[in-house]
Amino acid sequence: MDSHGAVASPALTTWNNTLVMVWCGEDGTIYFASAMEQTGIIAGTPLPQQSSLERPALFQFEDRLVLAYIGTDNQIRCALSFDGQQFNASQPWVHIDQSLLSPCIGGPAIFGTGNMYLAWTEALNQNLHFGFTINPPTVYEESVVLSGGDEGYELTSVDTPALALAPTNDLLLAFAGPNTPGNNLTVQAQRRAGNNPSPLVVYDDLCFGGPALVTTTDGFAAAYAGKNTNIYLLYGVENLDNQQIRRTKLQDTSWHAPALVTLQGITYVAWIGTDGPSDIFPTGSINFADLGSMPVIYANGSG
Repeated sequence: MDSHGAVASPALTTWNNTLVMVWCGEDGTIYFASAMEQTGIIAGTPLPQQSSLERPALFQFEDRLVLAYIGTDNQIRCALSFDGQQFNASQPWVHIDQSLLSPCIGGPAIFGTGNMYLAWTEALNQNLHFGFTINPPTVYEESVVLSGGDEGYELTSVDTPALALAPTNDLLLAFAGPNTPGNNLTVQAQRRAGNNPSPLVVYDDLCFGGPALVTTTDGFAAAYAGKNTNIYLLYGVENLDNQQIRRTKLQDTSWHAPALVTLQGITYVAWIGTDGPSDIFPTGSINFADLGSMPVIYANGSG
């Protein structure tokens, strides 16, 4: 298939028990594909009126499929689909007073569990922001993410964060920290049962860009592209304890975090390969596979 010079990470989710995926081409066109698990083919079609060069986000929220991305106009934008195929014209995400959200590095992250939650890295100062809505694209509440819940210093990142509900029922935020010389995978709970303090856990893992969070058939994990471009899964991050993890290193490589989702007992992975030019903005082909079929270098190790 023609991946159209895919840039950044793809987004992969489910719509009514079918896989759906979006990614951005090097000319800014956003492409949409569905039912890859049934056909084995990624048949991407361009989405009219949508344009981005960064990592998009895709999630089914109630009766709609929500697409979120940073547009080529530098606005965080939202497009909705009520049939899982056709999207309406995008609108900017706004606060209740209709003011725009601050532009972001990479793209926004979205996740729905009762409310729809958003997280993004502000372009101006790298601060992480977190908000929620029940009516996309209006954000009802937004705040800067702090290191210790209501107290602490402002957390910063270098790229797109990730959001997901862990088996512990915590809503987790994962991101690549601004550490020097590497960008450490960092995880924090944004919503916890009983409003317990939200620990900040920094792992030894160094990321290319932001990570992804997913419940796989082998457990809950953060997935990322390492500095060596191999794809990794760090299982056990829901424990918020860097002593309770196990690390899997895959043979496949990418300059960007993979996208993962589990459907009917199978975890699927989509990623951009390293077969394209490795310039400032590396591009490559879109790949798609069952996680269980991907070659593993090790299943519990380091390096």
